[in-house]
Amino acid sequence: QMCIRDSTGASPSEIKESEFTITVSSNVRQLVEGQTIVDYVDSKMYRYYRFDAPYDNCTLSISVTPLSAGDPDLFVNRGGARLPNKDSADYKSFSYRGDLVQIPVTNTTRRSWQRSFLIAVYGSQNSTYSITATTSASIIHEMSQGVPMRQEQKARSINYFLFRSWKKAEIVVSLAMHSGRATIRANVVDNMREVNVLESLPSTETKSTWSSLRKNTLNYLSIEQN
Repeated sequence: QMCIRDSTGASPSEIKESEFTITVSSNVRQLVEGQTIVDYVDSKMYRYYRFDAPYDNCTLSISVTPLSAGDPDLFVNRGGARLPNKDSADYKSFSYRGDLVQIPVTNTTRRSWQRSFLIAVYGSQNSTYSITATTSASIIHEMSQGVPMRQEQKARSINYFLFRSWKKAEIVVSLAMHSGRATIRANVVDNMREVNVLESLPSTETKSTWSSLRKNTLNYLSIEQN
């Protein structure tokens, strides 16, 4: 909120109309759903953005694409309080050239701050790039015992699945690949509260307890619950 007032010290009877142009600037730029921004970041520097998801139960996709020689990396924090960086980020992608982060936004009506995201683009090299934030229907799919689910998935994207086990037992996840390649990551959530699910998503190798990539069994994963 801002207030603009006459500061000339004139008495009320001497106050006249004013005409001016006002400009507001910030080092954090607001992203609008579906609108691509072209920007530039120097080597070893950051550019910051903010995106507010317009609704719950969707998936937020943030993509950064270099438009010339360069290698921008992508870091994201949930909430509007902490600017992300290489060492502290809830979500990150630092592939060579283009980067993509996908984040589930679940029913957070009691925690509206969880629909806000602060984004940092880091320049591994001087980089001109485009950045876009979009939302789509949720990709957290709930599965039933022994019922196959056929899915299509874009390259470098993530689909999330939820399986409820009412007792501790070995769970086997297998993929019957029709085309392409995929890996499986998994975590166990002991307390099915919303915030625990969000924090426990196996979004990266380091955030997953089990991984078919680490076990060298790309299409098969055995989860042993202790």
